[in-house]
Amino acid sequence: MLAYFDDHGIGNVVDLFLDRFGRNPREILRRYWNLQERGIIFQSVNEDLKEEFLLLLRAGIAGQESKRTSERVRAAILEAVSRGTHVGMIPPKYGNQIQQVPEQVAAIRLAYELATVRNMGYKAVADYLNGHGHLTKSGMLFMAETTKVILKNPALVGRMVFKGSSGQDEPIVHENFYPAILSPEEWDTLQQRLTIRREGQHRGRTDSSQYLLSGACH
Repeated sequence: MLAYFDDHGIGNVVDLFLDRFGRNPREILRRYWNLQERGIIFQSVNEDLKEEFLLLLRAGIAGQESKRTSERVRAAILEAVSRGTHVGMIPPKYGNQIQQVPEQVAAIRLAYELATVRNMGYKAVADYLNGHGHLTKSGMLFMAETTKVILKNPALVGRMVFKGSSGQDEPIVHENFYPAILSPEEWDTLQQRLTIRREGQHRGRTDSSQYLLSGACH
């Protein structure tokens, strides 16, 4: 925001509600003072900020209101998810239906085979997919971290898991929520393989497992 103001020579900022200007008093005040240091006039439609004491008081009140708003939104989301309502974004072209894209399914199935049958790591899988013309759903090349996120996503087996942003609530799980790409058996095999690779990276190359030579011998 500040960079945008600097680039465009903006001299006045008008805010409707002070609690929307930051999540807590410290953030509100820091943003207000950053604007002030740049010579930018900040005004709130519903607050009198001329006196610094009032600013401190209003910032505290706004911070509490912002916190309560976040709590209400979080509670509403958790309640909706518990009913089995999808709270994420679905591309407009799909309407309200969650549909599979054949090209993406093919890439995921290939990634599964590479990770399980050929025992490839995340980077090797990403390089293979890129080398064979596959792209992510956003049209980008695959990266190791992208591959990791995909292969560990329970949506592959049709499962919706909502953990919330705070991490304090028990995850809400809905089975058969998405069209499944992997069977439960394939999902279990994949997660076992990923776990073995992760443990092997920490313990060294002397570990043994039933998968140690998988994909290495023909």
